[in-house]
This record gives sequence, C-alpha cells and structure tokens, in this order.
Amino acid sequence: MNNKVISKVLRLSLLSTLIVSAASHSALINRGNGLIYDDVLNITWMQDAGYIQTSGFDADGLVNYNSAANWVDNLVFSGYDDWRLPTISPGDGVSFNVAFSFDGSTDRGFNNDGTNNEMGYMFANNLNNTSFFNSFGVGSQSGPGDFSSSFFDGETGELFSFTNVGLSYWMDPANNPINNAAWGFNLRNFTDTPTGESQLLGLPSGLGVWAVRDGDVVQVNDPDPNQDIPEPGTFALFGFGLAGLLSARRQMLG
Repeated sequence: MNNKVISKVLRLSLLSTLIVSAASHSALINRGNGLIYDDVLNITWMQDAGYIQTSGFDADGLVNYNSAANWVDNLVFSGYDDWRLPTISPGDGVSFNVAFSFDGSTDRGFNNDGTNNEMGYMFANNLNNTSFFNSFGVGSQSGPGDFSSSFFDGETGELFSFTNVGLSYWMDPANNPINNAAWGFNLRNFTDTPTGESQLLGLPSGLGVWAVRDGDVVQVNDPDPNQDIPEPGTFALFGFGLAGLLSARRQMLG
C-alpha cells in the first residue's frame, strides 16, 4: 500500500470532518433578498430590522404592541406572508418567572440569551454582544465597545450586517403572565452601548418591530450584489473533499 496515498486519504478525511463540524455550528446565513436564516433556531429574520419605518408604514418605527402585532400579521415581504414577532418562552420550560435577575436565572432581566429567547439569542450569540451588567449586577461589563449588528455568514464566512437596528423591540407573548403587558427586549442605549435586557412593558409603550418567520427560505445566488462573489460554500467544499477522497480510494484499490 502506497504511504503517500494513505496520507492523502487521511488529510482529506480530516478536512471533510472539519468542514462538516463547522457547518453544524454555523448560525446566521444570508439568503439574499433581505432574508437572514438562523440555522440553530430554524427561523428567518428580515435583514432590515426597521422595515416598519423604512417601508413608510410608521414615521419613527416605534409603535404600541397592538399596532406591532397587526402590522407583522399583515406583512408580505419577499413573497412570504407568515411573518411574526420574535418570541420568548419560559426559561424553565414551565412558566414565566418575572422576578428581575442579572444572571439569566429568571425570564426578566439581563443575560437571557438561551434559545428560548429569540431576541436574546440574536443579541448575544449571533451578534456577539455582551449584556451591560454581568451576572452579579456589576456594569459596565460591555466596556467602551459599541453595539454590533454584524455577523459572519455561516456558509461563506463573509461579513454582513443587519440594517436600521433600533433600541428596543416587541416580543410575544402578550398578557402572559401579566395582563396588559407584553415582552420586549432592549438591545442598546442611546450612546450605542449594548444593554441586553428582557423586559415586561405596558401594551401602549412604543417599541420597534423586527419581523421574523419560522423555517428557511429559498437560497438565491448573490446575497448582496454590492459585495464580491463569495468563495464556494461549505457544502461545495465538502463535495470537493469527498470527491478527492473517493479518487484516492480508487487509486489504492487499483
């Protein structure tokens, strides 16, 4: 058996394993047409986080909960009509705990970034922001860094950004566990410092609306025509590695 061929097979196997591992840990993928897919939560975000304003529906993009829910229910964008508000579910999987905490042990407060909180997960895991307070209530944990609205595409590695990202956004559900209140999430303050706080706010409050929908969307060829064409995606690279692996194996057997 040729030692060089064996070495090549091992290198290709390792490369394929690393590529597949990277793909399994990717998060946001730019699908083009203003659509960003989160392959961990299996949801698709609008790239324009202030579309309620930029579309001309509302002058400043800040609306009460009922207006937010009505607008997103009737939204049609990029051929999809099943948009909704981001959601939060109880961290313990049973019922909401509205006691305020700094360590994420309850549903209201700072450092709530689990998969049960779609806005919190976006803030901390997808955009790599840090809550203003640490788990002991000491701030500023974020330091002088500005809020980030950018991410590296999980397939191409390209840098993209969400646009028109506001300060605070409505989440669902409303009236649970407090009547006439709904969940919201504060991303940053007026000085552009990351905050990261899950809140309960009265329904008449004025917050932004960041539309999201369940599932993936159809991939388009060029996610952003203003950027260079990306290198071959993860699965294309995996295909090349697999083809080389099979070719090497045939040489061994031959």
